[in-house]
Amino acid sequence: MITLLLLGFVAQWTLGPRPARAGDPPRKLALLVGIDHYGIQYTKDVAAHEQWSSLDGTGNDVRLLRQALERRGFDVKVLTNEQATHKGIVDAFQAQLVDKLEKGRDDVVFFHYSGHGQQIPDDNGKPDEADGYDEALVPYDNKGTKDYGNHIRDDEIGALLAKAAQKTQNIVVSFDSCHSGTATRGAPGDPKKLRTRGSRPMHPPATERGSAADGTASWVPAGEAQGAGYVFISAVRADQEANEDRDPASGSPMGAYSLLLVQALHDAGPKTTYRDLVERIGAQIVVRVSDQNPQIEGDADKRLFSGEWSAPSKFFRVRPLNAEGELPIEAGSLHGVAVGSELDVLPVGARADGEGRQVLARVKIVRVDLGVSYAVAAKEGAKLDAKAFDKGAQAQEVLTQVQANRLRVAIDVARDRLEPVLQALGFVEVVDHKASAAVPTWDMRIAKAEDGSVRIQRADGSVLAVPRGKNQQMDSAIASDDPQFAARVSQALEAQFRRVRLLSLDNNDAGSRLDIAVSANRVDAALETLPNGQRRPKITADHGPIGRNGDAKVKAGHILQLTVENRGTKPCFFTVLELSADGNIGVLYPLPNVPGDNKLAAGEKRALPYPYRMTPPTGTEFIKVIASEDDIDFRALEFKVRNEGATRGAKSPLERLMGEVFSKTRGEPFGYAPEKLWGTDTLRFEIVP
Repeated sequence: MITLLLLGFVAQWTLGPRPARAGDPPRKLALLVGIDHYGIQYTKDVAAHEQWSSLDGTGNDVRLLRQALERRGFDVKVLTNEQATHKGIVDAFQAQLVDKLEKGRDDVVFFHYSGHGQQIPDDNGKPDEADGYDEALVPYDNKGTKDYGNHIRDDEIGALLAKAAQKTQNIVVSFDSCHSGTATRGAPGDPKKLRTRGSRPMHPPATERGSAADGTASWVPAGEAQGAGYVFISAVRADQEANEDRDPASGSPMGAYSLLLVQALHDAGPKTTYRDLVERIGAQIVVRVSDQNPQIEGDADKRLFSGEWSAPSKFFRVRPLNAEGELPIEAGSLHGVAVGSELDVLPVGARADGEGRQVLARVKIVRVDLGVSYAVAAKEGAKLDAKAFDKGAQAQEVLTQVQANRLRVAIDVARDRLEPVLQALGFVEVVDHKASAAVPTWDMRIAKAEDGSVRIQRADGSVLAVPRGKNQQMDSAIASDDPQFAARVSQALEAQFRRVRLLSLDNNDAGSRLDIAVSANRVDAALETLPNGQRRPKITADHGPIGRNGDAKVKAGHILQLTVENRGTKPCFFTVLELSADGNIGVLYPLPNVPGDNKLAAGEKRALPYPYRMTPPTGTEFIKVIASEDDIDFRALEFKVRNEGATRGAKSPLERLMGEVFSKTRGEPFGYAPEKLWGTDTLRFEIVP
């Protein structure tokens, strides 16, 4: 497993232990790099207006993180300031995180960087960066904000990661820095210090699903984060600030994220996963600072610094009590929540398997909208106490009010193992398979194939793809003796259920319907260079619209330009979803890592600011646009069942991480209709080889 936790930049050299001997248990190796010393005092040859701003607190990030890792048995090497030159970082990575590894021993690697980062023009002309940009670290001996000659590009770090990956599948990389050129890392009342990644392109790239052209592109090739065991964690979303906080013990400045990471590592139990870790940090960070959301991608359900897996626990985020004393829960009718449903509110980090399960409150839903619902105490006459949730909370549904539109599943094999698990899902109705029926009495049938494996068959005869083992690759069959047999069946059914429910989502109430439309043209596109050196996609040819009735065929490699139109008389906000042939569901627009306006005036027609390249898997593809009266974040609807992730919007796990909201998955039936205005439109076509 290779686990990359993107948190911060840290360091100071330490002497390592004795060389590894045959039969030794796995070693835990860490390299922490932290740079505060930026600016004219340290880079005197750089013009004043091109200096990087100095930082505060990265040394403290490293100091506390080092202590936390050493308590867990890590051999830690640290580089700070003058030690953290380009050569110093690269050489230390090779020596500490590559050369010390022993293949087959399953060693653990942890790389942490606190300091400036920058997005810079690609220097090799290869197609590894779809938008023409490299991600780069800014070392101590940098040459300023305009000269990238001494930056450490993603290609270079990616090559080092690839070397480490040849010896171990446990790699952790972490960053505590912001991802926007204007974002700051500062605390209220303190002078803010820029901890940036430089300016981003005016528009995102012509994006695609799939990996980069070679294995050293970006940090790791697109689609390999989960498949190879990588876990990426970042302190913030791309459009947010990475804030400073204070170490409670010393009062010294440090990154808010790094502080909470250290605390989360201290509190972590043997079953704590990377997903749990980020949830705990995220719940605490919104209490201490505003508008900062840690991000995660990859094998999030692996236990910390271990090759073991835990089944994902499904919870909804909880917001602070509103003025009416209601508890807002980040799940609405699109997530299956209905008026009357009851939920347990638990501390962040509690798991469905019982670890950390302390019920803070039992609540009942009283109001539901598209993306959020509102709850009060389930006990008659009781009131919720805001202090009970001040350390962060999450909600898990325990009583579903509405059971309509469930997925009918016939179980012809291993029924004793599957039926209790599937019945507990809430969206499944287990039915009998009647072979003599003229029309199938089921939507999905779990049956044994001739080779003894188990397949999930749709009523139309097609076979449902399922995630294969720990790498989450897709397969058409499951071995009946697979220890994760029931979990894999459940995930595949949930993906199918969510896909069917989204496709059937339509507002037939003329009184509350917004009239929205989506269309697509096949185009040719190329990157053009702007006067400021940035590059953006430019349409070079338009081959006309594709059909809407499923007879349209788009070849893998073709590029589509999507257009949305508000045909109504009221303004609306819109979200564009992709439902791919393999069961993935992802948000195509708006992208969180690129500022974009998703509000349409009445009668406005707008092409999305970037095209999309169609890539495998082949099969039926749906593009669905949802219009709403309010600006709702629909990314909680995303569902990922394969390595590549759900969206086409990024070129590597690192960059997808920088632009994705951490979200849970869920597969409950739709509840009551939302109170606000909304509408949908769907485009269907076939992707062919």
